[in-house]
Amino acid sequence: MLTLLASLLLAAPVPARAASRPETGFLVLAPDRGFLGNAETRDAFDAYRGRFKAALALLGPRGAAAELDAARASLRRQGAGEVVVLPLFVSENSPFLLDAKARLGAEAGVLFAACFGRHPYALEALQDRAAALSRDPRRERLVLVAQGADGPESARRMEADLLAAAAGLDARVPFASKAAVVLEGWDPLRDFSGRSDARLRGALQDAARAGLKPVLVPFDLTVKMDSMMRLANRLGAAAAGAAAFDGADLSPHPALAAWLSRESYRRLPAREEDLGLVFMPHGFDEAWNRLMLDSVAPLAARVPLEPAFGMADPALIERAIRRLEARGVRRIAVVRAYSLDSSFRAETEAVLGLASSAAPAPEHAHHGHVMGPHAMAAPRAILSSSDLVTLGGIGDSPLFAGALYDRVRELSRAPSAETVFLVAHGAQDDAENALWQKTLDSLASQVRELSIRAGSPFRAVVGATLREDWPEKRGPAVAALREQVQKAAASGRAIVVPARTAEGGPERELLTGLDFAYAGTSFAPHPNFLRWVQSQEAEALKLLESRRREGLTPSHQPSTLGAP
Repeated sequence: MLTLLASLLLAAPVPARAASRPETGFLVLAPDRGFLGNAETRDAFDAYRGRFKAALALLGPRGAAAELDAARASLRRQGAGEVVVLPLFVSENSPFLLDAKARLGAEAGVLFAACFGRHPYALEALQDRAAALSRDPRRERLVLVAQGADGPESARRMEADLLAAAAGLDARVPFASKAAVVLEGWDPLRDFSGRSDARLRGALQDAARAGLKPVLVPFDLTVKMDSMMRLANRLGAAAAGAAAFDGADLSPHPALAAWLSRESYRRLPAREEDLGLVFMPHGFDEAWNRLMLDSVAPLAARVPLEPAFGMADPALIERAIRRLEARGVRRIAVVRAYSLDSSFRAETEAVLGLASSAAPAPEHAHHGHVMGPHAMAAPRAILSSSDLVTLGGIGDSPLFAGALYDRVRELSRAPSAETVFLVAHGAQDDAENALWQKTLDSLASQVRELSIRAGSPFRAVVGATLREDWPEKRGPAVAALREQVQKAAASGRAIVVPARTAEGGPERELLTGLDFAYAGTSFAPHPNFLRWVQSQEAEALKLLESRRREGLTPSHQPSTLGAP
């Protein structure tokens, strides 16, 4: 028989909910790239614009004022009040972007988001371009190229932005070194100063002198008037025989439209009816997984929910997100139903594009299992147009403590003579294990306090980790616990309760031969587990709303270009 949640998940798809039409308008700023380049930009904009009040302004050396005026007029016609500017630029120091900030900065109700280049999605596009060219990154130098500087100092500031944006690439494609060259001017074919082409040739020669093969990647939305009059042709002439180069810049790429949509959803008010949940416990066999799903079935009857059992598996997280998006959800919270807040948090944030990718910590990556040769590879971000957050970690939640107390009460006979042992998995790393122990100590204190309030205090409540997946750590940990349990049984009664998400672990086997009462289940199934997941739904809404204006700033920077 299908469980309740299984029935819900297999039911007919929920019709897509109507997109809200808020008063916030979105002004997308992008570089003027000539006919072909602008067509690529408009393709990304058109894929995004239908769900929002949005307008596009293409900024170049001429006509910026008219472009901005037309875009602002379009937003007013759409009924937008407050305007959030989305800069589709790689560098915050692009002169065209700085000029637009100066022109718009004095207007009330205009706020600027950080530019595309500062988001992890720009890194995704860059990785695709670099990986297509690289053959042996440890013997290569990545040379990033952009254009549009209005002088040497402007070029240096933009180059610093490019290198900062590309820093996260180190954990994915480990180039021996990186360099950046920002060309002056807008013309894709000519270098009127002579400085830019000389600096580009110098960067390629420096790589060769260091014994490294240059990999030349335009980390920019470059000028493309047509297939012949484009920056790639000029770069190709410089790279011929000297560097790996294929002419591809950051456009077209799905990251552009995904970033526009995601930034826009993020800036809209968070509403309960817009939220969906990815439920992510550790996972085990079908019986264990079904127990967890049955525990949250009442919530799944009310809120779109998709499971992703595992240890922050990118493929499973993406599967759950795509299923929610197919149900019309565009605000998604990934609930990490693990013991600690730190468990798989960094990995999940990287997968969700909330932070630059980083390799998982060894204790998380292995966790006592055979993970395969690529287990330590840094995860890539999912290119989702939805607003994504993650939260969780059960920790020392009072709801967890209350469930543990109920498990003990089911076994208790004479509390004053009973010593309760709350036993958890633990970690290999001593510092990480200390966090587990601190959490267990807090839970133990809460369980004892609940017994005192009930008028039947336990003799003692003790927390202990088994460190079960690491034999060199497990031996001493189990020996210490066995000694404590034996002493408690000799002078009274010992009760062992697994402080785990659901069923117990190897406590019975590791304590075999000793006299103790054992609770085979832990947090789930228990009404408090459902309450905890429901509390994460409420916290997710608070988090989404608190982030809505995060990073938005008015601009009062002086113009660097002057009026056209």
